[in-house]
Amino acid sequence: AMVEPGFLFGTLEAIERRFESDPPRAAKLLDALIRYLRAAMPAHADAATTLAEQGELVRAWLDIEGLRSLDALHAQVDVPAAVGLRPFAPLLLVPLVAQVVQLGLGPARQGRVDV
Repeated sequence: AMVEPGFLFGTLEAIERRFESDPPRAAKLLDALIRYLRAAMPAHADAATTLAEQGELVRAWLDIEGLRSLDALHAQVDVPAAVGLRPFAPLLLVPLVAQVVQLGLGPARQGRVDV
């Protein structure tokens, strides 16, 4: 599994700051990070991944970004059941969605993303 260090450390820093000022939001952010890390970790080294699994990874990433932006970012991830079990390349969707958020929504990360 690969987790971008800047994303991980930035999220951990945000959790730490939020626990001082807004413990309920910090707890939600920590839960979202745990979901993200679980989705990012393969069951074993040569594990195949599906579109549904990658959709869950994107959903968790977007939840984290939404909480970090104080709910200015809204997102919806929909993976139809008919295609959810199809094999899909790992670590392909998150970087694409990250680019959409960064370039399309700007530094404030205000707006909506539908995947």
